Amino acid sequence: MSLSDILAKILEEAQQQMSLLDGEYAQKMTDAEAQAEADYQAQCEALESSFAATNEQLQKKMDFLLRRETSVSSMQAKQDLIAKALQALHDRLCGLPADEYQTVVKALLAPLSQKSAKLMVPTARLEDTQAVASGAFEIQADEALTGGFVFHQGGTTIDSSFQTLIFSEYKDELTAFFAQKLQLV
Repeated sequence: MSLSDILAKILEEAQQQMSLLDGEYAQKMTDAEAQAEADYQAQCEALESSFAATNEQLQKKMDFLLRRETSVSSMQAKQDLIAKALQALHDRLCGLPADEYQTVVKALLAPLSQKSAKLMVPTARLEDTQAVASGAFEIQADEALTGGFVFHQGGTTIDSSFQTLIFSEYKDELTAFFAQKLQLV
């Protein structure tokens, strides 16, 4: 066997080995590509599932926040409406005609002792209050008051101003009344 025959045979065997290796390589590449595609698909499905779950949770949170915001807005609107009703009542009492104003002040003065007492009254309603308060009261005008009066006797002070009566002392009762009348509850 000549050297060229030996080389030809070695090249032929090497060629066969290369063909086998190429076949194995091609198969491994095909398998690797198929596995990579399968892994990619599995990851995509997992991401889509995770995204769907996250999206559902996000949607639930957004729905909750929207309901909460709507509830807060509704409550604020109701509170604003009641505040306007209370202010309208205050304005109405302060703007009563003289005879009606005197009737209200007289009713507020009725339970109070008249011995050495001082009344602070709105400047604009000084004459109306003097008309119903007996001579035992020392009556002084107060620019800060808009309606009603503040009673002072010794160390005792009773604030019967319309502002205090409506927005503090009877606020809960008046709020419940207006809420029912305005059909807010």
